[in-house]
Amino acid sequence: SRDFEMARKLVFSVGLTKSPVSCRVDFSPYEQFFSRFTTELEFHYSLLSLRLFGGVTTGSPFRQDLIFLAGSLYPSPQGRIIVQKKGPLSSQEHLNFKGGPWLVGYYGQHQKGKVGYGVNLKIHFGPILLFADLGDVSTDLERLGIRYDFGIGIKWYGVSFMIPCYLSDPAAGESHFAFRWLFSL
Repeated sequence: SRDFEMARKLVFSVGLTKSPVSCRVDFSPYEQFFSRFTTELEFHYSLLSLRLFGGVTTGSPFRQDLIFLAGSLYPSPQGRIIVQKKGPLSSQEHLNFKGGPWLVGYYGQHQKGKVGYGVNLKIHFGPILLFADLGDVSTDLERLGIRYDFGIGIKWYGVSFMIPCYLSDPAAGESHFAFRWLFSL
């Protein structure tokens, strides 16, 4: 797959149970030296949920350790049962995992960088949700821009069916408004 390569690394995650703040540090003292620091803040209110993400990678990271605009490459332990590294069930096509800036409308574009930020807002109406995402990834801070998407979804027992209706910066040949879909775990 174009997003994975063989790697050895160490991972440290810090967070408090039921805390809205989490931090994660990944690094590799092996063949390719790199470090990666990411942090997330999540707030949940009755109808609203807000997530803030920021991350930076230094050195020579492996491809999978870059920050992906559309979400994480790494599934939950349960998700690993059905996920492939490439193909229709890869984590960059129609199957998505929360992580990184998490602009779900940009799935399939494989956009990644060494720095990234994201703001995710969801408004819940029972199982129906409206979402809006804002963020970007880039090779350095000076090149970070603003991209956004919005759409509608249905969440049922931890699985969301998302329909990102609008992208501010679609891939070449695509329309800003289009029917796009994915499952998010």
